[in-house]
Amino acid sequence: MGDALVAAAERRAELAKRAAVRPTAAINDTLDRLDALECAKGAGVEIAPARLVEQEQLAASLGEPVPPMPWMPHQGGADAERGAAELAGGTPEELQAAIRAGDHTWLEKIRERGIVDEIKKVRGVPVSGPPR
Repeated sequence: MGDALVAAAERRAELAKRAAVRPTAAINDTLDRLDALECAKGAGVEIAPARLVEQEQLAASLGEPVPPMPWMPHQGGADAERGAAELAGGTPEELQAAIRAGDHTWLEKIRERGIVDEIKKVRGVPVSGPPR
């Protein structure tokens, strides 16, 4: 698994070194649209100045090359494991061990542990009758 990640990171670095591909069709379309808006405005059509500025900004942003971003693994997997373990009422290690073993009873025990703890908290509290 680690070798695959390293290979993917190296491949991504090689791709980042190559010349960036520009979306020429999109750039041309936005410039054509800008020209059409300017011509319409020159002919007397009511066009908001903000719309012209917006179209200019769109054309300029499409023309700029995107800087390459270095590949970094995300923390989403570890956060998800912690969250799942918290919901199940155990630790990430317990949950992983139960999943690896394929032991559904162990998973049930982890889930029920929270329920048992809650029952222990209220065990001394009377359910009915006048307050003491």
